[in-house]
Amino acid sequence: MFRADLPAVRRWLDGWQWTVAVDSPDGRWAALANGDTPSLPWFQVRAARSEGDPTTLELFLNDATAGTWQFRRQPATTLPVARLIGRSADGTPYLVPEVQLLYKAKPNRPKDRADLAACLPRLPEPRRAWLRAALAAWRADHPWLARI
Repeated sequence: MFRADLPAVRRWLDGWQWTVAVDSPDGRWAALANGDTPSLPWFQVRAARSEGDPTTLELFLNDATAGTWQFRRQPATTLPVARLIGRSADGTPYLVPEVQLLYKAKPNRPKDRADLAACLPRLPEPRRAWLRAALAAWRADHPWLARI
C-alpha cells in the first residue's frame, strides 16, 4: 500500500496496536506511536487487535509522488501509479507481476525463482524489458538478468 494512505488505515483500525519492523532480518519490531507513519528506511508495519491476538495485518509501505511510484531499493526506478496496479477480470486490484518480481529478486529463494519461471513466459516483452532494466539498475550482477 502507499505510505500516504497509512493514516486512513490506522483510523479505520482504531484501537489496534501498531508496530514497525526496525530490523527485519533479526525480527525486531518496535511500537508505532498513535498517529505516526514511519519514513524510509522503514516500510513494514503490523497491526494487531490486541497483544497476543493472532489476528494481525502486515503491510508493506510504498512511496509515490505526483502519481509516480518509486522502488525503495533504487529510487531512480519508477513507474506511473496507473501502471503499478493491474485489475483482474472481476476488478480486483493487484500489483503488476514485474514489480512483484523485482521485490522477490532480493531474497532469491527457491519459491521466488519458481515465481520468476512461472511468470516470465506470460510477461509481455515491454514489461519484461522494464523488469530487466530495473533489476540491472539495482543489481547489475543479479543472476536473474541472464534469464530475463
